Amino acid sequence: MPSAGDESAAHLDRSHLVPWITSTLELESGSASLGHMAASSLPRAPGGRTGVTLIELLIVVGIIAVLAGLLLPIISWTRAQAQRAACTSNLAQLGAATLVYATSEGGRLPASQNWGATKPERSSAWFVQLPKLMAEKRITRPGTIFQCPAFSGAQPGLIRNEVAKSYKMNIELDRWRSTTRSAYRHRPFYLDRVSDAQQLILYVDGVTTGGSGQWGYAGPKQVDEARHLGWAAVLFADGHTARAHAVSDVRAGNDQIHWTSSDW
Repeated sequence: MPSAGDESAAHLDRSHLVPWITSTLELESGSASLGHMAASSLPRAPGGRTGVTLIELLIVVGIIAVLAGLLLPIISWTRAQAQRAACTSNLAQLGAATLVYATSEGGRLPASQNWGATKPERSSAWFVQLPKLMAEKRITRPGTIFQCPAFSGAQPGLIRNEVAKSYKMNIELDRWRSTTRSAYRHRPFYLDRVSDAQQLILYVDGVTTGGSGQWGYAGPKQVDEARHLGWAAVLFADGHTARAHAVSDVRAGNDQIHWTSSDW
């Protein structure tokens, strides 16, 4: 049988638990009250459900629309700049291929057009000879140097139903017309016979619409002003200098941009 002393000791031990139990209950009661207050502070939809109000949703949508309106022009401008840089790079590589061809042909550049040839193997046009030189079977292949990155939509073909060409050779380089003839005739262009090759246009961004879109050559009227937002990439006849110029300057020509050589 437990003695009176043991019962007294157990009672004392339990008496120490009373304050701890009381404080624990108070904390739990306080936490429940805070949770109830937090829940009651949330907006409630009809029926007592918490949610986002229509006004708050419209504010968020408006902020997103404003940010999109600010970012889209920047993204478009950045993309246009990247395409213009890639276009200039393409022309520089095209110039290198042209110089390789000229080296193997005694300094003569490929022709600007077919000049009456009806079969690819008989044509000396740049868009026939240079792809063969570089083992390029399709000048419309994505990433090819023979088309501007900002241009798309050309269909494959040679001689007949020619593909649209976004790069074109200067029409004045390899043609001449005598005083007794009304039609132009082919005159091979030799790079070492001009002293202003750094200012003389070799290739330029050309229009790809209408009947002139298939041409491999261009004059001032065929310079494309829409593709690079008023700028045109130009490769000069030295085969190395590729720059972007304002379309108005390219069409009109100036001291730094020549359609015909000052030596002619």
